[in-house]
Amino acid sequence: MNGFYTAITMHFRVFFHYRKAFLISMVIHPITLMINIVLFKALYAYNGSNSLQGYPLSEMVWYFAGSVFVSIFTWNFTESRLSERILDGSLSGDLIRPMSIFRVELAHAMGLRALGVLIEFIPDIIIFSIIFFPQFMTIASLLKFVFTAILAFFLYFLMAFLIGMTAFVTKNNRSLTQIKVLLIGMLGGAYIPLEFMPNWLNRLVDILPFKYVFYFPIQMLLNREKVQGLDGFLRIVGIQLLWIFAFYLLCKLLWKVMIKKYCAVGG
Repeated sequence: MNGFYTAITMHFRVFFHYRKAFLISMVIHPITLMINIVLFKALYAYNGSNSLQGYPLSEMVWYFAGSVFVSIFTWNFTESRLSERILDGSLSGDLIRPMSIFRVELAHAMGLRALGVLIEFIPDIIIFSIIFFPQFMTIASLLKFVFTAILAFFLYFLMAFLIGMTAFVTKNNRSLTQIKVLLIGMLGGAYIPLEFMPNWLNRLVDILPFKYVFYFPIQMLLNREKVQGLDGFLRIVGIQLLWIFAFYLLCKLLWKVMIKKYCAVGG
């Protein structure tokens, strides 16, 4: 456990390599919010309606703000880091270390995202609230969002780790990474609320894990009726935990199979 904690604190140093990106996002995110406000005001006025698919203007603007917030909690590049280790042979050194590569990558992702929450999410939600105050939001809904977004991080990380392991076979998994991003974005509700999707696609999405990464944490943030109350919250959390457990087992099983295919230079 001490080694895991040390790894997390060590990876906090990643900030100094990406500090410009963090600072740029602090400027870009509020600008994006203001652009969304103008665009959606025009869209709602053009349609002559106060609501689109059950979303009033304020909730629609904050839906896409919530998508940004979830990305701050979940984004990592575990698949590229793992695949690079596999392809350049540096994984050989990792395999003889006392801390598993899975825990090393998890620590790296946690350290990076903890910085993101502190430097991006907290300032963003304060600035966003000043620009376009969310009257629908409560302390409880914000806490529910944070909790489900943390679980979404673990789910996203496990998906990324699985994609990273495909480098044992494919040697180049960039296309799979792009497919993963597209699937999570489209079927997870990051790009557009799932209510705008056709019914048949929503039925498919219901049996997939992607909506538990973006859509439901955003619903928590918006304090939507479908997730209000303790029962709705516990149901979503329970399903998130089930998917996390399933992907964790899959990672463990596939690692045992894939590691046998690994062959670095010199053996």
